[in-house]
Order: sequence, then structure tokens, then C-alpha cells
Amino acid sequence: MEYVCEVCKERIAPDRRGKVRVEGVMHRSAPKAWVWGPVPCHPDCRPSMSTPYDDQVGLGEYQLTWQDMTAI
Repeated sequence: MEYVCEVCKERIAPDRRGKVRVEGVMHRSAPKAWVWGPVPCHPDCRPSMSTPYDDQVGLGEYQLTWQDMTAI
């Protein structure tokens, strides 16, 4: 499977552990329940990530999160 960065639209190669970083937004009351994402993202592109929840992140309801996903 090919992974493409949500921000720069460039291909992401799995790291030496076979993992790809994914980013998303979760509801604070339901951690592990993605409300947006997860989408692949280069670590360097993370500061430029925009989501439909940007105006609500950090106000107590939603939080940005990430994880390393095993590439298939």
C-alpha cells in the first residue's frame, strides 16, 4: 500500500520498523475514538496540518493525536 502525506501530498516510506506516522483528532471524553483521521503525515509536516476541528482543538473538547501505524 502507498501512503501519501495529508499536508504535502508526497509519498511516505515506512521507517525502519515498518511504521508510518498517522495524525488525527479525538474527542477528549472518548480517547481512541477518531473524529477526524487518522491520516498519514510526515513528522516535519505536522505543524502545517489543518483539520476541520482546528478552531475547537485545545478548547477542552477535542485534542490532536498521533500514532505510529504498521505499514501494510
